Amino acid sequence: MPIEIRIYDEEVVLRLDQFPKKIREAIRAKFTTDIFPGFKQRLSSRPPGKFLDPQTLETGVVDQGQLVIGYIESTDKTGTYPIYPVKARLLRFVAKSGDLVFTKRVAHPFLKGSLLVQSEFVRDEEWIIKQLEEAVEEVQF
Repeated sequence: MPIEIRIYDEEVVLRLDQFPKKIREAIRAKFTTDIFPGFKQRLSSRPPGKFLDPQTLETGVVDQGQLVIGYIESTDKTGTYPIYPVKARLLRFVAKSGDLVFTKRVAHPFLKGSLLVQSEFVRDEEWIIKQLEEAVEEVQF
């Protein structure tokens, strides 16, 4: 009885045909205790993910027939946040137009998390699959 794991943009789909309830429970527990917390920690440990508001991420696990689906969704935050100079009196940068800009502050739009989460999911695919395989191996019958 093979386990089929597929990773899509923002979800992991496990097909567990004819597997006992214990395995389903182990998979659900692995998602909530290891995979999602680990994924969020890895996402927030390096740029640009460390600039993403963790409150905009929602995770969950649902069953749809023979499928166990773990998902992580990012709700894009609207608006802007200010950036001020830290070691100087002015910020200096090159604008999209190519002009050199000097200013006391910039209103920067919040990061759009959807594409970021999607790319990190792909980056962590091997790690996620390993975690799920470990969950199945740890089940005691």
